[in-house]
Amino acid sequence: MLTADPTTAVYIRELVHRLLARSAQARCEDRSGFTSLHPSDIAVGVSHNDQKDLLRALLDSYGLSGVRVDTANRLQGLTFEVVIAWHPLAGAAVTDAFHLDPGRLCVLLTRHRQACIVVGRDSDRTLLEGVPPATPGYLGWDPDPVLDGWDAHEGVFRLLEPHVIPA
Repeated sequence: MLTADPTTAVYIRELVHRLLARSAQARCEDRSGFTSLHPSDIAVGVSHNDQKDLLRALLDSYGLSGVRVDTANRLQGLTFEVVIAWHPLAGAAVTDAFHLDPGRLCVLLTRHRQACIVVGRDSDRTLLEGVPPATPGYLGWDPDPVLDGWDAHEGVFRLLEPHVIPA
């Protein structure tokens, strides 16, 4: 599986396109009524620059250059009405410290004001099934970032399970 999986990227482009084509609206405490969702109100959060580059090209080809596409590191501290998060484990062959980083997952899932749509693959959760990853154990070393990441991803998958929509 490629890190910048074209099938996932096209699916995300279609989600963004549909949100805007359907004239989605948002309302919050800062506004007196509903306002239309604009491309600048949407961000797509990814883990890798090659994912960002592929999505940028796909969105630009649909005239959606106003949608922000960036890595979790670059989105940190920003807020958007809607965020589409390309799950860090989506399509990964194995779990590793980079993809299990709980901070990256946290940023991707918390940059929205109205809605966060998480996009992944059916196989993503199977990476976490069974035994947690083996990591070096050191007396007095707490927390273990890899185990924390494994636990965070497992918890997110468990919470999202009732809301999964097969593509």
